[in-house]
Amino acid sequence: KYPASWGLQTQSLGFLKEGNPALEQVNGADLEKNIDSLVQEGIQMSAFPGCQICVVKGGRIIFQKSYGFQTYDSVLAINDSSIYDIASITKVTASIPALMYLYDRGQLDLDAPIENYFSYLEHTNKAKLNFRDILTHQAQLTSWIPFYWYNTDSLGNLNPEVFQTQQSDIFNVRVAEDLYINHDYKYQIFDTIIKSDLRDKREYKYSDLGYYFVPSLMENTYNISLDKFVMDHFYKPLGLKNTFFHPLKYKPISQIVPTENDTLFRKQIIRGDVHDPGAAMLGGVCGHAGLFSTAKDLAVIFQMYLQEGYYNGVQYFDSATIAEFTRYQHDGIKNRRALLLTLYAFFSRRMKTSENGVCG
Repeated sequence: KYPASWGLQTQSLGFLKEGNPALEQVNGADLEKNIDSLVQEGIQMSAFPGCQICVVKGGRIIFQKSYGFQTYDSVLAINDSSIYDIASITKVTASIPALMYLYDRGQLDLDAPIENYFSYLEHTNKAKLNFRDILTHQAQLTSWIPFYWYNTDSLGNLNPEVFQTQQSDIFNVRVAEDLYINHDYKYQIFDTIIKSDLRDKREYKYSDLGYYFVPSLMENTYNISLDKFVMDHFYKPLGLKNTFFHPLKYKPISQIVPTENDTLFRKQIIRGDVHDPGAAMLGGVCGHAGLFSTAKDLAVIFQMYLQEGYYNGVQYFDSATIAEFTRYQHDGIKNRRALLLTLYAFFSRRMKTSENGVCG
């Protein structure tokens, strides 16, 4: 009934699957030996108490392993579901996909003055900045602003008009365990950013400040918070179980890895609240920090990028959008930044496999 060589051709669903390293021409024993050695060296020199490693090649997870403990006292072991504060990776796993969603629909012009999106920036020195320069860190913005320093006295005590240890109607934004900030202080944060000086030269200088405006852009456009937007549009559809802002809402604290013993600002072990002080003072959701995740969940997100926005049968972004956001935006020498992924010059331009893209 069916002649030889007859068959149906179907499109791959393009989801991550576990696979033998040999299928990707990798010696699995050597790979594990080398990673084990590197990680154990880091643990022994107290560079970190534990970690997760997930290696993907050709759409296959060829190595996944957890090492060590959450803290140096070796009480709770790290496992594949241990959740980490991923800090600035928030930029490329929350802010940038949200912006690409807008770009896909013609709702974001990367070269338009930012005042077009935020009328309160009119007649300020930020009015003519654009998202292309902001996202590639050459918008002349200062690197960061230590907002909490402005509310700390010489003895390290926090200003009681801004911070309180008890939650109330006014102090209802959680910063950390038993620490809350006045809900109106967010306006002071943005006022400080708006009034900050620009650097003299339009050149590469890494800055978090432009990303503070991304949540407001999503709220202005869709009347939805950034954390809910990315959860509904990306993390849930991608099947991610351990990626979210505000992890204490979703998982027990024992599953969340402590980030720091903060002796300067919050005076406590930071666990389950965002480490970044600015993001913490905004309640844990910001464009530059606040997201928590695992190595496996991050592998899914970046595999979707590598497959030009396609994953598990769903096209999350137009391939042209991925191409635009992963190309060099400037000369590639003084500023090698893309909007999403940094691509080194010796890599192929097309990102068909996990060999060709590096996040940065």
